[in-house]
Amino acid sequence: MTRDEFYQHLKNHLRTLPNAVEDFEWSNTDNLFDLGLLESFDLPQLVHFLEELLGRRVELRGRTIDSFQSMAAIYQTFVVSDELVS
Repeated sequence: MTRDEFYQHLKNHLRTLPNAVEDFEWSNTDNLFDLGLLESFDLPQLVHFLEELLGRRVELRGRTIDSFQSMAAIYQTFVVSDELVS
């Protein structure tokens, strides 16, 4: 999966969350918490989504809230970094 494909899947998922605003656009580096698109209560659902999308468990040990702050951070943390470890 390319980075752009990942971003599109993630953006589609974020639009299903309770705080999503229809037709609202954001960049890959925008802080999802500051925009109100993501709250800490959404993280378990987001982790489940990532595991389904990537077809594997995602490692949370050593991760912080910053790992989820933007789509770019999520991609870097759970796709690029985890691929280097595997």
